[in-house]
Amino acid sequence: LLGQLGIARDSVGSRQFFYGKGCPVCSQSGYKGRLGIYEWLRLSEAVRDLVTAKAPTLVIKQKAIEEGMRTIRDDGLRAIFDGHTSIEEVIKYT
Repeated sequence: LLGQLGIARDSVGSRQFFYGKGCPVCSQSGYKGRLGIYEWLRLSEAVRDLVTAKAPTLVIKQKAIEEGMRTIRDDGLRAIFDGHTSIEEVIKYT
């Protein structure tokens, strides 16, 4: 599953990953509550110029990432590494 997220197994070291087990409280889903994962784009002058010039979405995204934007997938990875969600959930929703 890590490969589907673009992560090499040897890059995670000894980190543990969690999986939902299920119980009566969570209706056997393995999850309790909800956790949002977000993508935030700060509109810099360079990104604004690309949008105004109607540049392709991929070009705009690449520039935004260069300038520090964290993608929704990246935020999902953070949630996995922090032990707040599972790999399956991030793959499913990103």
